[in-house]
Amino acid sequence: MLFGDLFDFRVIDRVGLTRFTIKGADAASGTGPEGLDYEFEEPVDFVRIVASNVNVVHTIDDWPASFFLRVGKGQVLFTSVEGRAWVRPPTEREMKRDKDAPEHLRDASPRGDGSAEIGDL
Repeated sequence: MLFGDLFDFRVIDRVGLTRFTIKGADAASGTGPEGLDYEFEEPVDFVRIVASNVNVVHTIDDWPASFFLRVGKGQVLFTSVEGRAWVRPPTEREMKRDKDAPEHLRDASPRGDGSAEIGDL
């Protein structure tokens, strides 16, 4: 295993989610205390795990959804939910604001203008 004994975790199960809320484990998560609600037609894969020696950043139903593992002088970000859960389509307001952006950029980012901020993801 790439991280050896640094990463102590156990997979509980794997589920497909169509409606869920991603909540922040702390104020720096960017999701706010009530979290962000998501709904998908096709289920999003989510691996429910129990882990130690990690800093949980986001949760879904109190299960870790994103977390950092300290490795050497840095940190590695892990996610246990599929990538589609982290990228939302632009809101109607964002699309109106960015209507002058080229179409290929509007489709390339959560903000709809080709850029993203940490809180947008």
